[in-house]
Amino acid sequence: MVTPDLREWLVRATAVSVGGDHALPDEQFLELEKMAREIEAHGDRLIVVDMPLPRWHLQGLPKHADSYRGKMAVAMSGLLAWPNIGYLNLRGLDDPNNFFDAVHPKPRLRKVLMVDVAGYVRSHAAAELPPGSYVAAP
Repeated sequence: MVTPDLREWLVRATAVSVGGDHALPDEQFLELEKMAREIEAHGDRLIVVDMPLPRWHLQGLPKHADSYRGKMAVAMSGLLAWPNIGYLNLRGLDDPNNFFDAVHPKPRLRKVLMVDVAGYVRSHAAAELPPGSYVAAP
C-alpha cells in the first residue's frame, strides 16, 4: 500500500524530475504524430495505449495532468482520422489500489491491462476498416 507520506514524496519527486507542475510541451505530442506518420508510411498499424496512473498522482500534478488530457485529446482526434491508427484508453483504471508506486501497476492490474490490450488487438486484427477509438470498461 502506498501510504499518504509516500504518495506525497512520490509526487514531489516526480515534480522535481519533470521540472515542476506545468503544462507539457507540445513537442511530446508532435513527436507522437511524427512517429505515427513513420509507422503508417511503412503500411503498419499503430495502437496508442493510454495507460493509467493512480488518481492521487494525477491530482498531485494537476497542471501536468490537465495539459496531458487536453493535448492527448487533440493529438488523437487528428491521428484517428488516419487509416491505420487506433486508440485504447485505459486511464479509467486509475484506482490507487492498483499501483505499488506512482506509475507501476500491481500484478492484478497488469493482468487486466493485458486482457484489455489483447482483446482490442484481437477485435481489430482482421478488420479492413481502421480500428478507431475504444474505451475499455474498468
